[in-house]
Amino acid sequence: MNDPPSWERPVQWTSSGLPFDLRAVRYVLAAAELLSFSKVALALDARVSTVSRSIRDLEDSIGVSLFERTTMGVRLTDAGSRFLDDILPAIFQIENAIHGHVRQGGVNSGMA
Repeated sequence: MNDPPSWERPVQWTSSGLPFDLRAVRYVLAAAELLSFSKVALALDARVSTVSRSIRDLEDSIGVSLFERTTMGVRLTDAGSRFLDDILPAIFQIENAIHGHVRQGGVNSGMA
């Protein structure tokens, strides 16, 4: 029996309450540029196994492979390119919101 398409499967929520770990998105962005999980780990002060596992967990949660993995490194799949095209506007919005709050004197911590 075939698995249903990713958009028909229930979202797998993490302990943070998000359907994925935002660090995984950061790793995906870096890997798309650096073409190597090892280079991502070095650049972001993480373990290669953590980078690889985080990206794999994200891929599992959305139901597509974002990277082709080889002994020479990684490269984005077509699905990975579409994912980046879809997620980059949201990443820019998050960055702008954070920088806007920093310019206004800081971000308050805590819950309302």
